[in-house]
Amino acid sequence: MSTESDNTKLAWQGVVPTGDANSPHIELSDSRVLVSGRFALILIDDDHVVDSGMWYEIQNARWNGEKQELRVTWVDPSRTPLTLKSSDSSMRPFMEDLSEKVNRTQVVVRNVTAPSGTVITGQIRRREDGELFSVLSAGGPLDDEGIAVAHSFERQLRESVGLE
Repeated sequence: MSTESDNTKLAWQGVVPTGDANSPHIELSDSRVLVSGRFALILIDDDHVVDSGMWYEIQNARWNGEKQELRVTWVDPSRTPLTLKSSDSSMRPFMEDLSEKVNRTQVVVRNVTAPSGTVITGQIRRREDGELFSVLSAGGPLDDEGIAVAHSFERQLRESVGLE
């Protein structure tokens, strides 16, 4: 006899690539499933993928146990963060797996502070094909002087891994 959970699992297993059928996953409060695949985080609703992001596209993922909420922010600041609710009891192993996969894509992560006090975070990330790329984010506004610091900082990061 199969349970509702088994049926949900069977449904999403047919949607993901074959190699991801046994990947860590959590059931969300709205009955969707979030899968930590080999190459991507995959959000599934019924029999289709609703959203996904390669590991190198994820800036960070934070679990708030009090709110039972997972928030995934993207490297691309124009992409709306995913905010998902789950009461799944397996959050710890899922989050450890997710964090490990995101962290593997981060080659270098450094911060510098602009003259205005805004912290600029620079990263060198690795795509699944091994290609490196740089990402900058600022924790606040940057004036012209701050933008110049950011450009110089990014150039130094890229040079440190042979991208320039």
